[in-house]
Amino acid sequence: MDSKRDVDALPRGSVSQEEGRVVDIGRKNAITEAESALRLHLRQTLRSRFQASPCKPHCWFYYGFEDFILREGRFFTPCPGSADSRGVATEEPFFNSLANAAAKQLPYVEGYAVQETPSIPVLHAWNSDDDFFAVDTTWNPTGVAYFGVVIPHGRAFEASYREGTSSVINNWRQHWPLLQRPWSKTVSEFCWPI
Repeated sequence: MDSKRDVDALPRGSVSQEEGRVVDIGRKNAITEAESALRLHLRQTLRSRFQASPCKPHCWFYYGFEDFILREGRFFTPCPGSADSRGVATEEPFFNSLANAAAKQLPYVEGYAVQETPSIPVLHAWNSDDDFFAVDTTWNPTGVAYFGVVIPHGRAFEASYREGTSSVINNWRQHWPLLQRPWSKTVSEFCWPI
């Protein structure tokens, strides 16, 4: 597993270096066929998008959700018992994971996941536990592959409650702010509990 790393140099007046640290949890390398297939699907989707239109959308740093996850994401091993501990009955993964993050102080993660093999990856949300497992309180049974980015709690709550959107990555109401600049610069705006 990757260790902690500092984000890009922080501008004066922003959060302190200690608060501006990012905890890289999860792993960069795929270790199962389902994870490899998930990454391949995202690469092929991104390649198709680029071939159709080689220009990025105006003011975007990333080419889309797939590019963001491929560059910034980590794999999370499915937690076998997480589906048994479902806290709510709704099928809203973003709200379920956000509620679980608040209740149990677990990291909130958004990205792509696959429920069964073979299956098409979908934009999804889950939590991570102390052992970097994907804790999914929505899918039963738990998915077979999870590839995503840990989103600071403050940003997730802001998107959900103030901006009225369920997904931080697919925040269409605010014109997809996570795709507009490098992730390290976005994270430096938030205090990150270590």
